[in-house]
Amino acid sequence: LKCLLTTRAVWFAAMARRIGRSSALPLLLLLATATATLLLLDPAFLVPSAPSARPAAPFARGAGAVGVVPRAAEATATAEKQLALGGGRTEALVTGLSAGTAIFILCSLSEATRGAFGVPMYVPPMGAVSLIFANDAVVSARSGKILSASQIVDKAVKCGTAAAGACLLCVLITQVIGATPLARGLAVTAASLWMTASPVSGFFPPVGALCALYVDQAIAGGPVAKLLYRYAISPAFTGTALLLILNRLFVGLLAGPLRSLAKA
Repeated sequence: LKCLLTTRAVWFAAMARRIGRSSALPLLLLLATATATLLLLDPAFLVPSAPSARPAAPFARGAGAVGVVPRAAEATATAEKQLALGGGRTEALVTGLSAGTAIFILCSLSEATRGAFGVPMYVPPMGAVSLIFANDAVVSARSGKILSASQIVDKAVKCGTAAAGACLLCVLITQVIGATPLARGLAVTAASLWMTASPVSGFFPPVGALCALYVDQAIAGGPVAKLLYRYAISPAFTGTALLLILNRLFVGLLAGPLRSLAKA
């Protein structure tokens, strides 16, 4: 594995010298290669997990005995059923309504911030982000944690930090090597490395779409590219965090009435 990684590093260095559009490009490629190498050489990835010293005996007495686990699973299923919002179709409708309502509110706020500060809060990938958060809100409603302040703050910080950090790297890459297909690929790669290596960031795949959008706008000379590093703050961080909060509030407000109707 080490020989393969060394060969790849040499190949990347050769490609960097061949591309040579900027003196900083070889350093950027080598930095990305070194970061990937460190991640791959992490013992957590290379050392297999130790097997359990006491494997579960499915037909033994105790925690694994027949009747004990099914009762626990049945209790969990019963609790989730009591907190459900009224069935699969109802939850699907709530998910769609929540995502759409959050996008509408975000777009309205985006028009206001664009006029006042010249910075939008909405870009097209936010549609997928809103659907993800709406579905997550419905799942949290089943477990009774839909309006948990600690959970909302934790997810908002992790997802927002993932978006902001990745978009900062995206803008930096575009400024260094120019708006090219290579920059688009490097931006997505840098986003993945940032979300994996950063201790304050979660791994949030829609961030890749935010990075690709910025490079596309830079290639086309669109208005989003003119935001430069402000793009990481808004719409990346603020838009992502606000969509999470809006979806949680919307589903949280509907959860009680829908449960009452389901029990009636």
